[in-house]
Amino acid sequence: MEKFNRFLWLALFMVLLFPGIAQASLFTDVSEDEWYYPVLVSNQKNEVITGYPDGTFRPNNSISRAQVAQIINRVLKLPDSTDYKPSFTDITSDHPAYKDIATLTKAGIFNDGLNFNPNDTLTRAQLSKIIVLMNDFQVEKKVKVPFTDVREGHWAAPYIAFLAKTGITTGKTKTSFAPSSAVTRIQALVILDRSMEYKKNPEKNETIYDPYEKEYKSIEQANVSFVSETIKLVNAERKKQGLTALVEDKTLSQIAFIKAEDMVEHNYFEHTSPIYGAPWDMADGFGYFYKTFGENIAHGYEGSDEVVTAWMNSPGHRANILNNKYTKIGVGIALNDNNQYYYVHMFSSK
Repeated sequence: MEKFNRFLWLALFMVLLFPGIAQASLFTDVSEDEWYYPVLVSNQKNEVITGYPDGTFRPNNSISRAQVAQIINRVLKLPDSTDYKPSFTDITSDHPAYKDIATLTKAGIFNDGLNFNPNDTLTRAQLSKIIVLMNDFQVEKKVKVPFTDVREGHWAAPYIAFLAKTGITTGKTKTSFAPSSAVTRIQALVILDRSMEYKKNPEKNETIYDPYEKEYKSIEQANVSFVSETIKLVNAERKKQGLTALVEDKTLSQIAFIKAEDMVEHNYFEHTSPIYGAPWDMADGFGYFYKTFGENIAHGYEGSDEVVTAWMNSPGHRANILNNKYTKIGVGIALNDNNQYYYVHMFSSK
């Protein structure tokens, strides 16, 4: 008996010393080689998910509305809404997901109503709305969706358009989203994980809503270093004249970038855009407030030194750079198919 106890103690010691041996595979039906395996590991560690009693996860099974409510509430960790009773008649207080559903309904993530349909399969459109509401993402109602099977007036269009542009979700194909299709367990988990990551680091995939085109657009500059370099060069010229330095306005840079992209896309080189109109009208359309406004544009130059030098040698452009009324600057750059850069400087005071 004593010998057996020593053996048992030794076995326990080995498990504690090498915990990986005791849990070589997280779920019996999921290989560690699966691309989504790290998502499973992190969510299991944070007690967001559990497997089935037989040790499986069943990643390709559809997920129900009640199940996704449980998962989301574990992620958000909202306080239980014991004082709130939703109006649903198809789910009672003894349901395993009742507290989660009540909590999320009170938070506005689910709409209160007659039926919750807890056992219904969650659709891709429904998940899109839930993801936006749980993260408090700000979306526009009037928006075009990059999928042929989601019309502009579809109730989920604003949510799908935002999540697709930010990369939180993707379509079934390049042109279709399949809004009524079922969501699988692993799809729900991955999209949820991506949304939380985006919320923590939104600058990784910056987007701006274009009220003219009614769509979300990427604002990733073609040459990030150009932005800071030209601002330094402009401020160096202003310093020579005893003028105060301009400060970059991120919103103005976003608008300047959209203007540069517009010139590339529509193959023109003018201050007046066929889409946005004059620069100050464009700023108005994007909701940008200003007292004074100006714009410099250029294309075909290879570097920031060349661009600023050319502007300084042009009376009109020089006047913008040295205007003592301006306090803000926005910079945008875009590259066309012939590897030529289009440059935009916007100036303002508020």
